[in-house]
Amino acid sequence: DFDHFKPFNDHFGFRQGDRAITIFARILREVVPSEVFVGHIGGDDFFLGLNASLHQQINLQSVTDAVRLQFEAELLPFF
Repeated sequence: DFDHFKPFNDHFGFRQGDRAITIFARILREVVPSEVFVGHIGGDDFFLGLNASLHQQINLQSVTDAVRLQFEAELLPFF
């Protein structure tokens, strides 16, 4: 779930909100290891699914940090 997505959408409009969601989905596909299931519930809600053994092999903090940093860098032009 994006933090403060509704105010972003209200301020920049639905088209920019859709672009942000599309960018985020692409980044997830690029950064998250292919063994991890990436799901889009709808709107700004996403989830990652993995089993316990995979959880021990993947540093999720590093993955989520990489996703967040890339997303922030790509969203800067929106502002």
